[in-house]
Amino acid sequence: MIRKLRLRSFALLLFLSLPVLRAPLFGQEHIRLLHWSDFHAANQYQKITGENGTYLRGGAALLAGALESFRREGVPVAAIHAGDEFQGTPICSITKGESQMLLLQMLRPDVFAPGNHDFDYGKIRLRQLLAKYPLPVVCANLWSKPDGRLYFPAYRILQLGKVKVGVIGLITPELGRLVLKGNISGLKLLDPVKTVRHYVHLLRDSVDVLVVASHMGIEEDRRLAEAFSGIDLILGGHSHTVMRKIERVNGVWISHAGARGRYLDRVDLWVDTDADSIVRLERELMEVTSRRFSPDSSVQSVVDSLEAIVDKDLNVQVAVLQRDWKRVYRGESNIGDWIADAYRDYTGADMAFHNSGGIRKNLPAGPVTKRDFWEITPFENYIVTFELTGRELLTLLENNFDGRGEFLQLSGLRVWVDLSAPVGKRVKKVLVNGKPLDPDRVYTAATNNFIYGHLYETTGLSPRGRKARYWDKVDHDILIDYAKKQRVIDGKVDGRIVVVN
Repeated sequence: MIRKLRLRSFALLLFLSLPVLRAPLFGQEHIRLLHWSDFHAANQYQKITGENGTYLRGGAALLAGALESFRREGVPVAAIHAGDEFQGTPICSITKGESQMLLLQMLRPDVFAPGNHDFDYGKIRLRQLLAKYPLPVVCANLWSKPDGRLYFPAYRILQLGKVKVGVIGLITPELGRLVLKGNISGLKLLDPVKTVRHYVHLLRDSVDVLVVASHMGIEEDRRLAEAFSGIDLILGGHSHTVMRKIERVNGVWISHAGARGRYLDRVDLWVDTDADSIVRLERELMEVTSRRFSPDSSVQSVVDSLEAIVDKDLNVQVAVLQRDWKRVYRGESNIGDWIADAYRDYTGADMAFHNSGGIRKNLPAGPVTKRDFWEITPFENYIVTFELTGRELLTLLENNFDGRGEFLQLSGLRVWVDLSAPVGKRVKKVLVNGKPLDPDRVYTAATNNFIYGHLYETTGLSPRGRKARYWDKVDHDILIDYAKKQRVIDGKVDGRIVVVN
């Protein structure tokens, strides 16, 4: 009955910058979508001091207060979470995600499209938590092979006043590379474009507005919009992109709202249900602060109770950092050098590797606490040592400098690399603990179980038949012990990667 909506571009552009009207225009229905993603267990607010005084920013209580303030306004509203509620602070790790599901249920999202980090404790744990804390989960491109059906419902239809909104969920096609393989065993990723096309055809005659809640990242969202214009709006996450202005690609609007609860996305739509069209769209990226919103006291009480569980043990100083630790995703970093050194020191291996994407926090110079190390490496990975020949080490290093995939931070190595050379011929010289690499020698290497579990994808080496040992300490405990041993951490970049061209 209701056809796919067409945006009236001239009216839309004319009204983008105008203030929100509190009452609908004649024949039009005003609805509001509130959107956030990648909260990463950032439950506590930050205290910000500026020229105009001190205020609070972010945190679960302020986000809850912001959502409730819009629910009270009278405009039909839906809250849409585009994934990655889990992972990033100690309380989430200690409770294996339960802290977040408890709080998220209090925030009352109308749609939750899970992200890759929501599987960090495994699909079974996620199912257990959803059974205890039911949420409206949607994910159209995750297939359960044993069951022969989708793992979650593909979509949800929301009735907002007189307007029906269909929301289709998508998760990153890179899920298999981003989580431990055992965490998603038996699950298969479906092609997002084909998946969306199928559900748009299924839903187009029964809804007024079609939205994709995507945890695929801004570039994948753009590719989806380029490939298929049959949706109205993509509300995305995964890439932590802060979009100051909404973007339009191939007639599809795309909006992202950053990460860790700093921003909340507001998208207002005026829908002409008689003409089957959206006649106006307004979008605001709102900073979640106490200057604009009041924190929800009941949510803050739960946050405080949760944090009390870990405060006494984790707010303990273990060392002093002399220089800021700064992450570098595609190059050597001082924090990456130090973490890899800690792995090598703990295991006695010839060399060590740590994935840049697994370093989740920068740290300013000054006191370093146990909590800091939990937040720098929140995944509770175990250390694995394995054997490789010098020839295989060259393969690993060439793979590291091909410009694709995870970039590994190094310890025990000094590498000279020509980035202008063809892929596969970039490594010019390697020293292993100060001595020239011997192609025929068998070395030992230390890394985390995430990298070893994706050994071929991250290093180009096969794990089959490879001698390996799994150690019994998790990464943050190893880092804490290493910091205690040093007491004062210099924090310099060691120069282990020498770019010659």
